[in-house]
Amino acid sequence: MEKESIQIWRKIIAGDEKSWVLFKHGTCVILPEAVKSLESRAIELMKQYGPVYIASPAGDFTTIKLINDPGWVVAGHHPDILTYVSSGELATGKASDLVIGLLGRGKRDQDAKELSIIHVEDHRRPPIVPER
Repeated sequence: MEKESIQIWRKIIAGDEKSWVLFKHGTCVILPEAVKSLESRAIELMKQYGPVYIASPAGDFTTIKLINDPGWVVAGHHPDILTYVSSGELATGKASDLVIGLLGRGKRDQDAKELSIIHVEDHRRPPIVPER
């Protein structure tokens, strides 16, 4: 399942310049800026923006149907924290935006509590050192 998750996120994330960190339950933290440690920054963001608090921005979500893959991305109140929901996770005929969003939001909350990283995709460019 982890290999499938990694492959799906490689398809979803457009551009080879973005680094990202994938958590156990399908939440991906995209890190477009240069940081010292991708893992530390992803955990920091998940601690702050991953937990769900009902009746707050942390409880809001948006679902995005993927065109080329059988599933959805669920976005929350931080634009670089996304959770994948596969069609196989839903009961037949239960693919409403509400059901998908609640499932994705729940997976993000679980990832924020466990903070279990399963993959790091590092696309940072090494600094250019001038020749002497």
